[in-house]
Amino acid sequence: MRICPSCGAEYVDDRRRTCADCGVPLVYPPEDAQEPQVEYVDWKLLIGVPNLVVGTMILGVLRQADIPARLQENTIPVYGGVPSSPFRDFWGEVYVPERLYDLARQVVEEYLEGLEVSEAAEGDEGE
Repeated sequence: MRICPSCGAEYVDDRRRTCADCGVPLVYPPEDAQEPQVEYVDWKLLIGVPNLVVGTMILGVLRQADIPARLQENTIPVYGGVPSSPFRDFWGEVYVPERLYDLARQVVEEYLEGLEVSEAAEGDEGE
């Protein structure tokens, strides 16, 4: 099988020498080319967040530590923030891959402790 290096079209007929669409000479794909491997991830709830701002901050902290994360909103977007379930206490939730859960929890705890220390220091300066 040959492929067009310009548009990626595949040709089974080995007698064809140029792409029917581009006119570019066809090539054989490299032998070591492999199909991309799909990685399945088991996501685990890390923390509930009260709003988009806090959720985005947590995502930033995790991504800075090279931990993939996703933020799931618990509202119905079309209805202006109406909760999607009366059983959820938070605006949204941050999820991380289960294999990185312990590391992610440690990173977020350290970040939140740092915020508490800086808020306490600001309170001391105001007195």
